[in-house]
Amino acid sequence: MNVRDLVDDEDAAGRRLVELNLRLQEEIQRHRLLEHRLLKLAESETRRLSLELHEGLGQHLSGLAFLAGTLANGLAQSGHQRAPDAAWIVRLLNEATRKARALARGLAPIDLEHGSLVRALQGLGEDFEALHGISFALHASGEPRLESPAALRMVYRIVQEAAANAVRHGRARRVTVRLESAGENFLVSVHNDGVAFDPATVARERGTGLAGMQLRAEVLGAELSIEPLPAGGTEVVLLLPGASPSSHPSHKGLLP
Repeated sequence: MNVRDLVDDEDAAGRRLVELNLRLQEEIQRHRLLEHRLLKLAESETRRLSLELHEGLGQHLSGLAFLAGTLANGLAQSGHQRAPDAAWIVRLLNEATRKARALARGLAPIDLEHGSLVRALQGLGEDFEALHGISFALHASGEPRLESPAALRMVYRIVQEAAANAVRHGRARRVTVRLESAGENFLVSVHNDGVAFDPATVARERGTGLAGMQLRAEVLGAELSIEPLPAGGTEVVLLLPGASPSSHPSHKGLLP
C-alpha cells in the first residue's frame, strides 16, 4: 500500500467519523424533542386531573358537607343524641374538601399562568403545611428569567417533587426553598431536615419521581444535584444557566 492509499483511507475514515457524529447529534436532538413532547403530554394530563379534582370531587364534597351541616344543625336543635356525631362528619367532610382543593392547586397552580413562580411556590408551601403538617419556608430574592410558562412549570415540578420526597422518604419536618441569583445564572435549592438518603438508592425505588426531575432539568438545559448533608437531611440544587433574576420585587420570607 502506497502513501496515496493511506491518505485515501484516512480521508474515508474521517468522513465516516463525521457522518457518524452527525447521526449521533441528530439522534440526540430527536430524543430531546421526544422528551419535551412527553413532558408536555404529562403536563396536559396533570392539568386535566386538577380540573377533575376541583370541579368534580371538590364540588361533590362541598355539596355533601352542606347537606351534612344542615342535618347536623337540625339534630342539634332537636337535642338528638347523635348530633355530635353529625358535627364530626361535617368537620371531616370540610377537611376532605380543603385537601382535595389543595391537591388540585398543586397539580395546576394558577399563579404559574401569570408568570409568578414565587407565588406558586408560596401556595405550594401552604398546601404542604396543611396536608403534611410540616414547616415550609420560602426565601426568594427574585425570580428566574425563563422563556415560557412551560419552563416555569418544570422548575415548579422539580421543587414540588423534591419537597414530596423529603416528606415521603426523608420524614422531614421542615423544608426550606431558596431562589437566588448566582452571577448570570440562577439557583433554586430545596433543603430538608429529614433523614439523609443516597440518590442512587432512592432512584431504584418506584414512585420517587427523581427520573422526572432529571428529565425536566435536561429539557431546561439546567444542572441538577441531589446531595445528602453531613448534619442530616438532603439538598436538591437546580442551576439555571443564564437565567439571572427579572425585575420582580424581592419576596423574602414569604412563609414562616
